[in-house]
Amino acid sequence: MNWFIEKIKSTILNKEDNFKNKFWNIESIKNLHSYLQFVRENDLELRISKE
Repeated sequence: MNWFIEKIKSTILNKEDNFKNKFWNIESIKNLHSYLQFVRENDLELRISKE
């Protein structure tokens, strides 16, 4: 998860071009990044499942 959090920050949030062409929704990515940081900082378990 640490790797993914850093990749979001370094490759997506710092690239204005990703948002100019509306390929990414900046608010969604920021929310995901914040949520993952919260999970990591509080040593929570994160499970992803397909429903």
